[in-house]
Amino acid sequence: MAWWRFWRRSGDGKDTTAGNMRQRSLMGRLFLRDVPYVLPKDMGEVNRLDFQHYMMRSALRGNYAAPIGTPDSILDVGSGTGRWAIEMATLFPRASVTGIDVAAPQPDESAAGAIAQPANYQFVPGNVLEGLPFPDGTFAYVHQRYMIGAIPRDQWPHTVAEVVRVTRHGGWIELVEAGTSRGGGAALATVDGWVASVLARRGLDIHLGSHLREFLEGAGASAITVREVSLPLGAYGGRIGTLVESDYFAAVDAMRAPVIALGMATEEEYDRAAQAARQEVQRGKCVFPVYVVYGHRP
Repeated sequence: MAWWRFWRRSGDGKDTTAGNMRQRSLMGRLFLRDVPYVLPKDMGEVNRLDFQHYMMRSALRGNYAAPIGTPDSILDVGSGTGRWAIEMATLFPRASVTGIDVAAPQPDESAAGAIAQPANYQFVPGNVLEGLPFPDGTFAYVHQRYMIGAIPRDQWPHTVAEVVRVTRHGGWIELVEAGTSRGGGAALATVDGWVASVLARRGLDIHLGSHLREFLEGAGASAITVREVSLPLGAYGGRIGTLVESDYFAAVDAMRAPVIALGMATEEEYDRAAQAARQEVQRGKCVFPVYVVYGHRP
């Protein structure tokens, strides 16, 4: 059964279109049809992704980790709102910066709506699952972040090979993915388990972050560096911990509709578990792991 068909189980679902993408309305949120991507695609998610970008930039102390020098061409795979790519275009004004995603951000909800869009930035529609529409060795630096919710587990070797293919010899590839929370209690484990189960219905694996090195090695990259960053989840971690907590529970809220639509929990059960998870975060010292892996194309 195709991975998107479980949306049909919802009683309030309604199909709409945005550009060339079909969307499904579910409990007040909009989700893309016909692609594995599991999170909403609406203004609420745009705001969360932009917030997440600021959180990641602050937590990792910058927009990139690889020793890229001054690249003349940059690609952002799964560019979302375009925030990262636009900032990189500003940071490297002599570089040609391209963002690619299955759905273009609308003018009133894109990063360009909040800041000036540099002349050296462009958006190209495309789906990495179908191959990247660029010749071999086009870019000096290729970046991909938080695509575990979009790439099925059995397609990771192919998609990482595509990322390496479009990187020029001597260039760098950087992959950034998150894991699941650690140090919590039963409620956090329950919520994370529901999310993992929803992803699994679409062939997605929330635990693949620790395997990024293997994918890069299999695609022929060398000089691979792996950083596992344990971000604090909760106010005990100061400003970063508070940002991570806000982003984490915004994602929990975004996953509420599919969990309920699939019959994994009732609305009351989901809300009760989410509230208990918030209390666990407040009591303990939970962490949220992020894997930053980069390698060189020989």
